[in-house]
Amino acid sequence: HKTILTMLAAILAIIGTTTTVAHAEGPVVDEGGGTTQALVPENVLSSGGLANWNALTSDNRTIIMEEIIPEIPQRVPDVTLRPGVLASLVSAMLDIQEQRERAGEAKEEGTGVSKDVTGKTLIEISECYYSFGLNATGASSMMSCDAQMANINVYVRLAIEYSTSIIGDSDQTCWNCSFEWATVPQGGAPACSSTVRWFASGYGDAEGYVPDGPHPRPSHGGDEDTYCQS
Repeated sequence: HKTILTMLAAILAIIGTTTTVAHAEGPVVDEGGGTTQALVPENVLSSGGLANWNALTSDNRTIIMEEIIPEIPQRVPDVTLRPGVLASLVSAMLDIQEQRERAGEAKEEGTGVSKDVTGKTLIEISECYYSFGLNATGASSMMSCDAQMANINVYVRLAIEYSTSIIGDSDQTCWNCSFEWATVPQGGAPACSSTVRWFASGYGDAEGYVPDGPHPRPSHGGDEDTYCQS
């Protein structure tokens, strides 16, 4: 019995080393090669980013917390770039929120219905919104639809302006979803005093279900921009 109890204690000790530990600052998550502090928007965003975060609706904050932040460690390996990437994505989410407001998307379901001349329902129509961001930590691309789509694809590329040199690109697709995002994290943005600037471009596409919908309108969005660090 003493041997069994000793083995049991050893097993429990091993299990104990793999559990997640919660601290006052937020949870520490295991990333395979060590631990790192989780991204808590209120803790890591600067004044401008924090103002954008506070301006988001609770639904959009939930998307950030549940669909973006858990993916950032995998998509942004450099820990030092994560707060800036998060700030860019929060800004993009706020842009989409404001697009919805300008479009008058205050309907309960956020969708419309297409009818023929007899009034018969043809297909359900859903609005999709696209946003793109570029800052000192790279470029990001985001698309959000008001209903579940068959698939959403977003793409973003970061390059050197007036050059064939591509820093990186990201192509992300989800199925049976209403939201997707992509990012190209990069540090060392060129200074505005130099002749070099970053050039980034991105787009988003959504496809609906056939034949009954919902179908997105519009189904495509795109943007591009340049950046230098002042």
